[in-house]
Amino acid sequence: MLLQLSSPPPDVLLVPRCPRIQKTSRDTLQTHKGHHTVPQLRHHSLRFQVTLAQIHSVVPKHLHYRHTGKALFYVARDVLCAFIVYKLGWCIDPFATSLVTHYNLPSVFGTVAKWALWVLYWHWQGIILAGWWCMAHEAGHGSLSDHNWLNHLVGFSLHTVSPPSPLSVVLIAVLHL
Repeated sequence: MLLQLSSPPPDVLLVPRCPRIQKTSRDTLQTHKGHHTVPQLRHHSLRFQVTLAQIHSVVPKHLHYRHTGKALFYVARDVLCAFIVYKLGWCIDPFATSLVTHYNLPSVFGTVAKWALWVLYWHWQGIILAGWWCMAHEAGHGSLSDHNWLNHLVGFSLHTVSPPSPLSVVLIAVLHL
């Protein structure tokens, strides 16, 4: 199934949103410096004329079902990955120190190695914990299992230890309703 695209009607003026620019007529804009013609801004946007039913019909049927075992496997895998990266983080400072003391390298090499490894640690731990947040968010929508109590348990547990504050989680949940 192909997605059908259509352009806006010819009388629609598409203007980028900017607090300093206001639409005043079909062919001019009022900016902070005066009026300017903008015929070049017409028809730069395409709108999708696709329904949710059409999208669901294209997705393979086996992807519409929730698999509790597979979801719990992914949760356990990500918890294990975060634990492994956490334990590796404890080795960064001793490793950087050993470069200077045992291998007689200048201290600048130890400092550069330490900061490079910490940046690598922050990167990977951030990706893993962002995955925790995504799984907790999806559990809140009931996407992990057919059992609501399990979705609530996984979602609450992962949101409790994930980096975003509880207030932002509540605000996101309210905005989704």
